[in-house]
Amino acid sequence: MHPLARVQALTFDLFGTVLDLGGSLTPFLARFLEARGYTTVTAAHLWEQWRTRQRLEQYQDTIMLLGHSGYLETARRALLYTLRRHGLAASAEEVDTLMQAWWQLSPFPDVRPALQRLKARYRLVALSNGDPELLAHLVQERIGWPFDAVISVHTVGAFKPHPAVYRRAATLLGLEVGDCLMVSANSFDVMGARALRVPRCLHQPLRSALRRDPLPAGPHGEGLFRTGNGPPWPPLVKDTRMQRRWCKAIALACGMLLLASAALAAAVTRRCGIETLCPLKKFYESPNFKIGGTYALGNEAAYAFGGEGGVTLESLGAGPLRVAYIDVGTPMRDAEGKITNAVIISSYYSGDATFSYYFWYDGQPGNAFAQGAVVGPGKLIDTNKYYVVFLDALGLWGTSKPSEGLGLQFPRYSFMDMVQANYRLLRDHLGVGKVKLATGVSMGAIQSYLWALLHPDFVEAIMPIGGITANDPVVGWLFQLMTAAMQSDPVWRETQGAYYHLPKERHPNRGMMFGWSILGHTAFDFDYRVKQPWQEVEKEIFYWEPKGEQGVNLIRRARDYDVNDLLYRNWALPGYDITAELHRIKARTLIVHVKNDQWLRYVTAEEAAKRIGGAKLVGFASPLAHYAVLQAPNVVRDAIVAFFQEIGLQ
Repeated sequence: MHPLARVQALTFDLFGTVLDLGGSLTPFLARFLEARGYTTVTAAHLWEQWRTRQRLEQYQDTIMLLGHSGYLETARRALLYTLRRHGLAASAEEVDTLMQAWWQLSPFPDVRPALQRLKARYRLVALSNGDPELLAHLVQERIGWPFDAVISVHTVGAFKPHPAVYRRAATLLGLEVGDCLMVSANSFDVMGARALRVPRCLHQPLRSALRRDPLPAGPHGEGLFRTGNGPPWPPLVKDTRMQRRWCKAIALACGMLLLASAALAAAVTRRCGIETLCPLKKFYESPNFKIGGTYALGNEAAYAFGGEGGVTLESLGAGPLRVAYIDVGTPMRDAEGKITNAVIISSYYSGDATFSYYFWYDGQPGNAFAQGAVVGPGKLIDTNKYYVVFLDALGLWGTSKPSEGLGLQFPRYSFMDMVQANYRLLRDHLGVGKVKLATGVSMGAIQSYLWALLHPDFVEAIMPIGGITANDPVVGWLFQLMTAAMQSDPVWRETQGAYYHLPKERHPNRGMMFGWSILGHTAFDFDYRVKQPWQEVEKEIFYWEPKGEQGVNLIRRARDYDVNDLLYRNWALPGYDITAELHRIKARTLIVHVKNDQWLRYVTAEEAAKRIGGAKLVGFASPLAHYAVLQAPNVVRDAIVAFFQEIGLQ
């Protein structure tokens, strides 16, 4: 497919691409110099240095994490610097006059005709470093063009070429990055594309992707431009000089597109565990969310946007934190429009919203393993009565994750970060005002406990299924073995985790397979395992040099997951211990646990039930041991129905 075929939106830089900065501002500088009698510098040279200094001011704001000063503030600082450098005195009134000139910028003469020709084919969007108020004025009063959207970098809090700006624009438009084409005459916009971890894609691909072909002229003598072997672009301008400038802009735009498309194509792992259910999954970005900080329980305001001392992804050059979910059911709202009947289902260790949906939602193939549907019309969790949200967990699948670009620079997250990130989704995006029940299996159960601790007035009841409230020697030992197995891979040891320049088949996949095999050894009850045929068990066993069917079931996991993503999952465990805080939980609680679970022991559930006021505990045994957690709602259905009746969940 031609790289431009999927483009739906053109995002235009304004300053220097649409608006003629030099032509608009130089006359003001000339009048200032003439009035003062300054002859040591020309207006054109003064403007060139002013513009250069402004870009430096913007880069410093972003690179040095100084905060987002705003476009006009950096322009003012740059003006004062430039005047001082040349020894030019200026009164406050004269500086204000020069700054007011920014409000009187004029577009290049070919802009409106070009936009008119493009509007039938694309959504036309302004994506600019400018302040929102300035952009609104310039678009309406000076450009005079009704863009489909006007997006300021203010929404991200960083100037271009910060890559988060381009990602944020795509999100606001409801598109993928590769669906947008950045049109800019400024080379710094290409820098933003280079930050998408696709090195050396700019030069040679651009020379071959964009060329001027000797096509017949249009009816008015306009030049035609063709990209690669694709269809001709609409005639943009009549003037040859303007053609060259727009050709440069389109060339840079193609660079952005090619880089962004390559970045998407190079994704290490999918965004959905069950690919056929991916159309159901939705995404939300939470700007400036802090990952890896500390949570002072009882002070929700302190961790509203992540723990104290945490790190934002934007500060590391990535886009805002992304979370993912599937929602079904019937939302009910209060007088303020807030949803009051939400049920949330958090993901397990290796799962996501699509896996949970696959096993538990009515009519899905996974219902057979779960011994029946759990969620759906008329089911245990009735979607005719409740609004149900299946949640991804930070670090895998559809959420922000190390394998998306940062690798081991990604902040180490905690289970609390998982919950708080999804809290922002529920409150800020979905409009949930009350959660009737928080549940989930395994790591989803861990999150259920944390929902009640972090937001006691938001969550009315919890039902953790097969979870723990603290790292313990059994589970800690197990997952450290898995971690060590993954890091024992020769590729991981050689690259120290920086292996993303290699194709996926050369990643430390054997170490990952080794790690999954360690988990699998104790996943099922041993009395069940000993009765399995060796040829079946052998498919789950890791061999450095496998033969025949040895370890064949591990190959799929190596394809679907990333080692660093899983390492981060494991690193969340050692610091986890909420045992001393369980008395804070005031949500009605039913703990469900597999009695012969060999990973997360039943005794830990008994201890948790003792520490949570009024908590109930129900257990059952299964040959599937830990994996039986997905069957639990149907195995102990009567106990769950009784609990639901007690808490008013009908």
